[in-house]
Amino acid sequence: MRELIHRRANNLRLDKLYAGTTAKSASGLLRKAWREHLDIPDEALRLLARTLAFSETTESLEEIRERLNDLFATAGLRQVPANESAFMYDEVIFQWMAQGRTEFDRSSFYAACKKEGLLEKGGPNPIVYGVKSFEHPTDPLEERCTAVLNLLPKFYERQIRPESDWTTNLYPELRKFLIEAAKAAPSLRLALDAHLTLAVAAGTILNVKSGRSIEVEQRTNGRRIWTATDEESNPAWPSLAFASEEMDPQSVDLVVTVGLTHDPLPMVKSYIAKTRMKPHTRLSALPTTGPASASVQCGRHAVELAEQLVDRIAQYRAEFGFDGVVHLFMAVPNAFAFFLGQRLTRVGRVKLYEYDFEGQHGGSYESSLDFPVAPETV
Repeated sequence: MRELIHRRANNLRLDKLYAGTTAKSASGLLRKAWREHLDIPDEALRLLARTLAFSETTESLEEIRERLNDLFATAGLRQVPANESAFMYDEVIFQWMAQGRTEFDRSSFYAACKKEGLLEKGGPNPIVYGVKSFEHPTDPLEERCTAVLNLLPKFYERQIRPESDWTTNLYPELRKFLIEAAKAAPSLRLALDAHLTLAVAAGTILNVKSGRSIEVEQRTNGRRIWTATDEESNPAWPSLAFASEEMDPQSVDLVVTVGLTHDPLPMVKSYIAKTRMKPHTRLSALPTTGPASASVQCGRHAVELAEQLVDRIAQYRAEFGFDGVVHLFMAVPNAFAFFLGQRLTRVGRVKLYEYDFEGQHGGSYESSLDFPVAPETV
C-alpha cells in the first residue's frame, strides 16, 4: 500500500493501482480483495479509489481542536476554548440524532445552531485566500477560503504538465489572483497548498513593500498561522550555519542549498554532476541544530532566517563580484519560502528548482521560475 500513496496529498496513485494487468500481480490481488469485500465491479472500484486517501497523524487532541476552531471561525460558529474539557459539538450531534433530526436546509441549520448557542458573537472572520497545485483530500481549501486559485489542471500529480509553463502560465495567473486579493483587504491570510516555487513567487508579488499584513498557514505538526510578528524573537532559536566550496573560479554563478526540513545537498551535488553545471561557489545553509520538520519555530523565526540567508548571499555577491545567477535549491516550509520571496529582490537574479518527488523524471531537480520575472509575461 505504501507505494500506492502519494507522498504529499495522501491520495491513491491510480496509475500504480492499475499497473498490474494480471490477476496475480500485487496490485491485481489488491484490487481483487477490495472488489470481493465490497461486492462491486472493477469500474465502480476505480471510481471509489479516486476518492480515497490514507494518512496517519501525530496531531494531539489540542492540535486537532485548533484545526477545527479555524473551520468553525470560517463558518461563523463558536470556537471551543482550550480550557473546556467538553466538546459541545459532539454533544449536540448526539442530541439531534436522538431527536431524529438528521437533515437540515440552510435556514433550519442556522436556526438550530442559534438555539444551541453555537453562533459566534465575536469579530469578523479572517479573509483566507488559497492557492493549490496539489491537494490534501482531507482538507480541501474550498471549504474554508474566500477564493481559491486552483492550479491542479496545470500539473500531473506533482509534475508540471508539458503544455504548462511556470513563467507564461502559472506566474501570471498567480499574480492576478494575489493582486486582486490584496486590493480587497488590507490584511489577508494565505493557504498555500502549492509547490515551493509558487510560495516564493507569492512572496515576490506580496512583498514587504505591498503595504499588506499577511498571515500564512503552515502545515507543521498541524496547521499553524505564521506572521512576521507572531512571537517575540528568541536568541535560543537556531540560526543558519553556512558552508561553502569554490568550484569554478571563472564562473559568476552561485549555487545555494537551504535545508531546513532536510539537507538537499547530496541530491544537488548529483544534479550538478549530471548537468555539468559550473558555478563559482556552492553555498550550503543548514540550521545550527540540524534540519528537522520543526526547525523553524514560528513566522518571526522564519523571517529572521530568511533575512540571514539574503544577507549572506548579498555578502557573497559583493565580496566576489558575482553578477551571474543564484541557483536556489530548497527543502523548507512553505511559509519560509513565502517570507524569503518577500525579500528576494536583494539577491539579484535567481533561478528556482523543484524536486521530482514522484520520480517521473529520474527523481532529480528541474528548473522552474526565474526572478525577476520578465515584464512581458505579467
